[in-house]
Amino acid sequence: MVSLNLTLNAQVVGGPQVGASRTKQIEAYDKIDVVINPGDTNVEVDIQPGVATQVEFLLIKSSLYSQAGADQKLTYFVVDGGTDFPAAGDGIELNDPHIYIGGALAVFGLAPRTLRFTSTYAADATNPAINRAVVEILVGRRAIAPSP
Repeated sequence: MVSLNLTLNAQVVGGPQVGASRTKQIEAYDKIDVVINPGDTNVEVDIQPGVATQVEFLLIKSSLYSQAGADQKLTYFVVDGGTDFPAAGDGIELNDPHIYIGGALAVFGLAPRTLRFTSTYAADATNPAINRAVVEILVGRRAIAPSP
């Protein structure tokens, strides 16, 4: 077992502050770094090598986030091997870091196995690094599949 320390601190400037911390025991973890270039579509990132129901923690952060314009979006779908979440539309906008812990993973309505990213950002011919997203994914999971 590995301990995963979770700490969140939210503070309204000049107002209240709320903090939460917790240690979660996980059997395994993966840290994945992937580059999503401007205009990339359907870039698949495997986040769970075994039974998809074993994911207990998922953090997705990026060096570039979605903006207000339709030509400045970074989105993703959660895939269980056959079904996508969301089932329709352009996906989930990655407009801030996304954190899913424990029961929050149920929001997908499926067991996450793959994330599929798309960027509507335009490429800059003079500087290819502009509008390139470096996405970091941290997955905490059970390593031992549940008994049938």
